[in-house]
Amino acid sequence: MIAAGLAAAAEAGLIFLPLMQLSSESARASDGPLGSYAIFVPLYVLGVVAWTAAAPVQRGVWLAAGAAGGAIGLAEALVWGDGNPSATAFLAVLGVLAILRMGTLASRDWKEPVKGALLWGSVAALVEIAVAGSAVPAWRTLLPVVVGQFFVGSLASRAATTAPWAEAKSKGGPGTFRSLTPSLVVVAGFAAMVALAFV
Repeated sequence: MIAAGLAAAAEAGLIFLPLMQLSSESARASDGPLGSYAIFVPLYVLGVVAWTAAAPVQRGVWLAAGAAGGAIGLAEALVWGDGNPSATAFLAVLGVLAILRMGTLASRDWKEPVKGALLWGSVAALVEIAVAGSAVPAWRTLLPVVVGQFFVGSLASRAATTAPWAEAKSKGGPGTFRSLTPSLVVVAGFAAMVALAFV
């Protein structure tokens, strides 16, 4: 579960930046769950952790989660945006896609490290760096935090998956709090980074 949370924290910023840009361009939204880093990232991480803890989940849970994602997109457009119909529908779809990504991430086997995530995430980070000049100002402000968060979170997630305490736990053996401490420190570090980004 810790590995899942760290992986979610790693990719949350990469996902947030295009969501923020698209919600700003389509519905002129400001703030809200798709427009605020301080809201989106904790919700994304907590959602993945909760989904991982509940796995395996039934089809009804997927449908309910998708509906919740659509509702978040609708709220972004109607409450924090201008509420135009095309943008409202577009953001509803984006909300559903974000929720489904949380589900696919949470549903994988966390006894094994994620393969290829660091490579694809690095490509996404490079693309986001390349387009930063034409993006909204908040994109450029958050970009250093997002990129650092991705690399630290990805490596920490891999370490949490392959650490001796994780292997022992997957075989039915006990883990130790001392072994958990580095991962907990990383999680606390992410929380501090989110806070500092908005001080």
